[in-house]
Amino acid sequence: MSWTEINQEALRHMPMQQNRSFRVLFPDVHFQLTSRPYAMMTNFSPCQYNNCILTHNMSERPQSDALIITGRRIGYYKTPFPRTHEQIWIFHQIESPQHYDGQGTEWRTDPGWRSGFNWSMTYDYINTDVHFPYGEIIKKQVITSRNYTEIALGKKRDALLVTSHCGNSAQREIYAKRLQKYITVDIFGGCGQKWNCGHLYVHDSCFDILNTTYRYFLAFENSLCRSYFTEKLFENFNYDVLIVTRGGEFGQATKLFPKGSVISTDSFENADALGKYLSDISASVQTYASLLQAKDQYEAKSYKATYQNALCQICEMLNNQDKYRRHIPDTYNWTYSPQPCRKPTDLP
Repeated sequence: MSWTEINQEALRHMPMQQNRSFRVLFPDVHFQLTSRPYAMMTNFSPCQYNNCILTHNMSERPQSDALIITGRRIGYYKTPFPRTHEQIWIFHQIESPQHYDGQGTEWRTDPGWRSGFNWSMTYDYINTDVHFPYGEIIKKQVITSRNYTEIALGKKRDALLVTSHCGNSAQREIYAKRLQKYITVDIFGGCGQKWNCGHLYVHDSCFDILNTTYRYFLAFENSLCRSYFTEKLFENFNYDVLIVTRGGEFGQATKLFPKGSVISTDSFENADALGKYLSDISASVQTYASLLQAKDQYEAKSYKATYQNALCQICEMLNNQDKYRRHIPDTYNWTYSPQPCRKPTDLP
């Protein structure tokens, strides 16, 4: 029996009872949350359906009802696991499709993996069963009165870019260097000046300089792929700084995020046009202060919150498998159809 046939047989045997508990195995959670320890203790207790149990122990795989398997790390498991007819496999991915092969190609070359999944769990709300983005921008419940002019007067540098993935398809360092013709742009990390503060991948007090020193934070992604907006945007959004984002499908940032919350490079013909725009803002304390005040109506929900939402959605789906039963016939085709990524068109 082929893996596709096994999976189709699993669909027919998916349990439908709601008065029971479901065990969910997420073996890679420690890898995923290394830089986010505050999210490690998240579980199903706050969910509407809270009869699920989260485990990270691979020894519990045989009796687990669902497995969350990180696509680009499938190579660590060598071959597909044995499975029962009832067990649900969830394909999880946090990287853009351009980096799925970063730790092996087994997810698309091994038929057992390629046709083995039932549900998906990714940041791309357009093409996933369980939506797990890096964050979310929402309207603040309470807006406090602040002196934005005073904040603006304290800013002495223009833009900051912190990045370690150089030579990427989005050409973000090239774009940032074009902006340097018009504004100051400090590039820190593996692609620029040494970042002498804190620890790699950990968002800590080092970023407090966004409150005091910089007018703009360049949340430039390494790939221009559909819905791909990462911690660069969300973990820096709540600082007193304007966010300039570069990612997603063309024009997607202005559709996903509230008006006035971010500045998207897609709204400008090229880096020169954006550079002139940012230079004009920097030259006017009142203009910068008004834009900062407009942005301050919003806040970013944490990675922990979106992780919690994803877990709750999984538990709901496990409790209603008659509604959500599904099989992904070909994970590779699912990933790349329709074409999820683009090349930059705003650089010479």
